[in-house]
Amino acid sequence: MIEKTSAHLGTLVLFALCSTACLQTEFDDISALPEPTPRGAEEDKDTPSPLDTLVAAACPNSRQIVHVQPEDHCPVYTDWEATSLFEAGSPWLAVNGTPVNDTEGHWCRYRWIGPTSEPTAGDLDDLSVQPLVRSMGPDCEVVNPQRDSATDAIIGPALRDVFRDQVGRVEAHQLNDSSGEPTESLRTPVAVAVIDTMPRSEPNDPRTEHGEAMARIITDIACPVPPGGSQGGSCRDRVHRVLGLPRIPTGIDAQRGGYVGSQGDLAAAVIESVREWEQTYDGMEPKPPLIINLSVGWEAAEFGGDGPGMPAAAAAVRRALQYASCHGALIIAAAGNEGLMCHETPLAPATWEQLNAPGVSRCSEFSVNIDPPGAGYRPLVHAVGGLAHDDSLMPGSRLDAQPRLMATATHAVAGENVMTAGLTGTSVAAAVASGTAALVWSYNPSLTPDEVMQVVYEGGIALGSDADFGLGGAAIAPTRKINACGALKLACEQHANCDLALECLPPSPVDLKDAIELVDLAPSTSTTVAFDQVDTCQTVCGEDVDVVSAMGSDACVTTTPLDDIAYVAPQPSSPGCNNCTLQGDKVQASLDDTHDGRVVDRVVVILSDQGEETQFDFGAVPLDHDSITGLQLDSQRMPTSFDSARISISFDGFYRPIEDELVWR
Repeated sequence: MIEKTSAHLGTLVLFALCSTACLQTEFDDISALPEPTPRGAEEDKDTPSPLDTLVAAACPNSRQIVHVQPEDHCPVYTDWEATSLFEAGSPWLAVNGTPVNDTEGHWCRYRWIGPTSEPTAGDLDDLSVQPLVRSMGPDCEVVNPQRDSATDAIIGPALRDVFRDQVGRVEAHQLNDSSGEPTESLRTPVAVAVIDTMPRSEPNDPRTEHGEAMARIITDIACPVPPGGSQGGSCRDRVHRVLGLPRIPTGIDAQRGGYVGSQGDLAAAVIESVREWEQTYDGMEPKPPLIINLSVGWEAAEFGGDGPGMPAAAAAVRRALQYASCHGALIIAAAGNEGLMCHETPLAPATWEQLNAPGVSRCSEFSVNIDPPGAGYRPLVHAVGGLAHDDSLMPGSRLDAQPRLMATATHAVAGENVMTAGLTGTSVAAAVASGTAALVWSYNPSLTPDEVMQVVYEGGIALGSDADFGLGGAAIAPTRKINACGALKLACEQHANCDLALECLPPSPVDLKDAIELVDLAPSTSTTVAFDQVDTCQTVCGEDVDVVSAMGSDACVTTTPLDDIAYVAPQPSSPGCNNCTLQGDKVQASLDDTHDGRVVDRVVVILSDQGEETQFDFGAVPLDHDSITGLQLDSQRMPTSFDSARISISFDGFYRPIEDELVWR
């Protein structure tokens, strides 16, 4: 059963920051969604709040998304450079194409090239009143995503085994038929587009491996191999990498990928994923089914997607997803991790599970003909929330953002290479759902996208709670935990003609503290600091927190980096100290090699007890990739009990702090 309290319940590991009937009317008006929660009537409206300042910085007026009347090009206006959003005009998109045929209008990027650094209010007004302009708004950089260190080789295998058990992964031998012969040749190919941080070229030195980790989780579930084996190109399911998060603090990196992206980047990447699928399987009829994995999201209440009056950039993402859905794509999105905006509702695009998938008339606007959809649960997006290994909400959950589909999402290590980070976040949950859906669909390609997800849902394990949001408003479904084996077994029994003798035992909830032996994990070096003051500070959300500061550190320094919320972000981001551990009052940490060479300027260990936090601020403690550093907490000032722990690492000159969950016992 899911436990929902104000505390971040679950395994104590430092975590990374970074069949119900539905309404049959065809609509996609955002007024169908609830109004966003106001940030507080007590605020002085004449003085921008810190969060208002952050929102303004995230949405530069120099870059606008403009929805114009149906045209075969983007109109040229003085002092603005125009490119089509839904054609291959962006440097990180590789497939050439013409603009999307959309009878509702054309979507364009406009970049200010006028005589001033930023357009004035008058310049924006001049653009907005142009005859062809329907709506416009800034292209907010608000999409965020959800590697290898000295600790990985020690606890990686245990993390992987526990994670595989919790998601109900089917072993390779279980896919043999009753005579013991492999059934791989009977499977139909399924394409999974992972829109994330990596270019299609799969660089040897990506800026972050978030996207590659998602691809690895999907492949591990959809294409199981014997222990010690390799894929060898035999699996019918194929993962396609599409760069949707190309941005770094200084611009765009098309070669190594980025950390984050804008809403325009994500919208263009959705269109790109459909076009790549069409090009890759050109001439193959029928084409393999398409799954789009979105282990990313942005704050809907602040940047559009939650309530009426959707900004143009967010509306462009929604329109792109409708286009993909009309082409038969199954769209899966991460419900979201706790963020800095103080909201507990789901991120976009996951919140659009509350909207119907497009029907006949909507798809005709793209000149796409589809058969009339039948009854059933047909949302635009299928959202997935995250669980700890004991089936409580994962640490860092958004408390009012649980969809009907949940999946184990803590300390996920997948594949045969265990020298990888144990990631925690709803990114992982989305990847589990995509891998499970690909497995099911490959055994029965006749299923519609939503029938596949209904099999995934019904093949899961009841959690004894109701979802917080979903299609149909009040008719919220009970939550279920995804179980890949259960879903495939149900598909074979009810739908597919597959001769698999599957025995799917539901995994027992476990406490990761008891599941992982850490006796061989010992620090190579130790750092001892003198803690000399205790202060009560406030978080950016106005909550009190006890801060124990090292000698010489500034008390009550709350880092609120613009870039941590100002992008479409992975859920979670690239870890800084993956697989760190807390044993007793000692942290054992090694820096992820993604951050080798960066200077650590602040390390904070955060212990939470039913939502009440105590922070141990170590100041500038050096960490590296090759050794494990022991950090001694002040035992006299530790809370009597705590239910979760995490570590925050800030780097000099880096654009945001990185937080990770600690394995604790």
